[in-house]
Amino acid sequence: MKWEPQWFQITYALTIAPLHRYYVDQTKSPPAGKATDLEAGRDAALALTRSLADTWLAVDEKWRRLGISPRRRAELASLIEADIDYYLAVLAGAIFESDRPAALASVEPSRTGRERWKWLAELDRQRDLAELVAVASKPSSHADAYTLYNIACLRARMGQHEEALTDLQKVFDHLAGLAFSRRLDWLREDPTLHPLRTDERCKAKFELMVATLEKRLPKPPAPSGQGGADRWAIDVPKARAASH
Repeated sequence: MKWEPQWFQITYALTIAPLHRYYVDQTKSPPAGKATDLEAGRDAALALTRSLADTWLAVDEKWRRLGISPRRRAELASLIEADIDYYLAVLAGAIFESDRPAALASVEPSRTGRERWKWLAELDRQRDLAELVAVASKPSSHADAYTLYNIACLRARMGQHEEALTDLQKVFDHLAGLAFSRRLDWLREDPTLHPLRTDERCKAKFELMVATLEKRLPKPPAPSGQGGADRWAIDVPKARAASH
C-alpha cells in the first residue's frame, strides 16, 4: 500500500527491466539459486498488481478519511483506475510466458467495483490466468496509446498476431509528433514483438505497417538561419512515455 501517486511508475520500470532482458536473450541462464529474468519480472508484476489493488481498497475505506483528505483519496483512486489496464497487460503477458498453459478457458470479465479490486489483491497466477488475460485484453474505452501497446505485446506473445497488429495500428492513431517517433522506434526493435517479425503469416503485414508509419513521421523543421545552433531542444513527455 502506497500513498505517493507516482510510486508505481517507478516500480513498473523495475518490473519490465528483467522482462526485456529475458526477451532479448532467452538462452541466458541465471546463477545457481537465482530466479530467471522471466520469473523475476513475473513476480514483480504480480506484486505490483496486488499492491495497486491494496492501495485502491485502502483508499476506498471510510476510516481513511481520518488520515487522508478526500481530494487526495480521490486523486489516488482515479489515477490507479486510469492506469490499471496498462499494468495488467504486462502482468498477463509475463504469467502466460512463464507458465505456458496448454489452453485457456474462455472467460467473460464480469467483476466490477470493489469486487474487482479484491480479486486483484488476492490474484493467483494459476487459478486466475484465464480471467486475467480476458480482463487485460479488453481495455476500457479511455485506454491510451501506451495501454494499447502493452495489450498488443500481450497478444503477440499469446500468438494472437492479427489482433496484435490491429492494436498496434490503434496505438499510432493516438500519437503525434515526438511521441509518435519514439513509439515507432520501439516498434522496430521491441523484442516482445519478435513473433510478429518472424511469423510467416504476418511478417509481411508487420513490415508494411512499419513502412506506412514511417511515411507519417513528422518532418524535421527547416533551419531558421538565425543562429542558435548550439541550443538544445528538450522534450519532457509524461512519465509513462519513457516506459514500455
